[in-house]
Amino acid sequence: MDRLDALLVLLIGGLAALSVATLVQPGIAILSVDRVTDVAFPSMSAAIALALSVLLFPRYREDGRLTRLWQVAAWVMLAGVIVVQRLTIVLGADRGTGFAVEAQGRIAPWLTLLVAGSIAAVLVAAAWSAAAERRRMVRHPRIAAFAPVVVLIAVEILLVIVAPPLPDFLSPGATELVRGATDTAAVGELIRAGLVRPGPEAALIRGLVALAVLLAARWFRAAYRRDGPPSSGHLAVALVLLAFAQLQEALVPGYVSGLVTWFDLLVLGAISVAFLGLVAEEREDNRRLRGAAVTERRLREAVAERAMLEERARVAREVHDGLAQSLWLLDARLDRIFARAADEDPEVAEARTALAATREDARALVAAMRRTEAAIGLDEVIRSLAREVVGAAGPAVDVSVGPEVPADLAPGTLAELRAIVREALVNVLRHADATLIRIEARAEDDALLVRVTDNGLGFVPGQERQGSWGLRGMQERAAVLGGQVSVSSEPEGGTEVAVRVPLLRQEIGEGPEEGGR
Repeated sequence: MDRLDALLVLLIGGLAALSVATLVQPGIAILSVDRVTDVAFPSMSAAIALALSVLLFPRYREDGRLTRLWQVAAWVMLAGVIVVQRLTIVLGADRGTGFAVEAQGRIAPWLTLLVAGSIAAVLVAAAWSAAAERRRMVRHPRIAAFAPVVVLIAVEILLVIVAPPLPDFLSPGATELVRGATDTAAVGELIRAGLVRPGPEAALIRGLVALAVLLAARWFRAAYRRDGPPSSGHLAVALVLLAFAQLQEALVPGYVSGLVTWFDLLVLGAISVAFLGLVAEEREDNRRLRGAAVTERRLREAVAERAMLEERARVAREVHDGLAQSLWLLDARLDRIFARAADEDPEVAEARTALAATREDARALVAAMRRTEAAIGLDEVIRSLAREVVGAAGPAVDVSVGPEVPADLAPGTLAELRAIVREALVNVLRHADATLIRIEARAEDDALLVRVTDNGLGFVPGQERQGSWGLRGMQERAAVLGGQVSVSSEPEGGTEVAVRVPLLRQEIGEGPEEGGR
């Protein structure tokens, strides 16, 4: 069980216990009897829902995930309905809509069910789109996002005006008790006494809405488990909160203006969790972008360095196969001429000396061009790198290169290994506070193994510094060679960085050797 599933199990267990307690003692569901608080809590939910919609909409325009567009529509619906209902309270118009105690009508509580069902349906569509990974660019996304809330508010206003006959929302006799109450506090006392509960039809509809929202939570969980964005996991948690908010409303009617129940707090918590999920997704995207930028820079450096080494190798081959071979042929032909000439002829001696000097110059040029690749050897590469990075004032460095290590490693292999060892040495100097560094290289099983070990502070594996891309860079360089990097460490026990890369057949002495002079 991962952390998300553990959290969902604990959350569902705790909220189920709260629901059972509410069923036994309805009074615990009432948190406050105050019109100001009744305006404040939902207003915060509306503000967060609007902020969530503002952040989600451009992300839909970027990746075309339909789940984002459906979420925008759901959160805009929630925010829009909350704003309209709270404005009626602030303006004193709740008497006309039937939400006030002294003007209880049958239509008002059924409107809350209409809103809950509509938002639940949109959230189910969002969850299904996330689970199915549906992508589509809608021609008019703003209309798709804002049309549902306009239609829902228009239907609510029409129902208030028409006032169609509807069955009692509350349990038998409860409507008359609520109408006879003088204020919200009196309604609260009736609820605490267990005299006011939703009727069976209303409770059934709330239960179905809760089940639909739980289904949406399950789909978002599936999307998260399938390596979906972090926001999917947060949405699964948020929808569990929303589902139990509906269950609370099925047990205790909290639609009366001025009455604050667990429903309001759970809705606020759900919206907040969804918002935090989007923030976490933004942070994850930014982290990946930074990592991609670092990776791109390192790859550009590696490509440039390999291109330089390969160009030097090409020029060296051209000099060897062109100039050096031509000089050898010239030497062979002139040998026959010199054999017929007098040995004591000074011009013959000068010509032989000039030819020998030219051949030595060609050899020196080839050696210089190959100095940074196979001719220099891995041993000298590591020793020069240790002198360059560590220096005389740093910790002691012990270099050991086995005799079985090929002396003619490919330029690209040397370049990548040099970069990996350099990164490991820099990390030792920056973080380890070591007094001794050992660098060991040996060949085994057609592979080259290079280890960089220090006696420094070490660290706990899995707790590397955030924002540090050194290990990732080493792994990517090793991957270029078809190898891998492993790091082992323990606090106060030092650290070992080991890179293992396969050797090419010509590097282990099984291919043709370069011949000629």
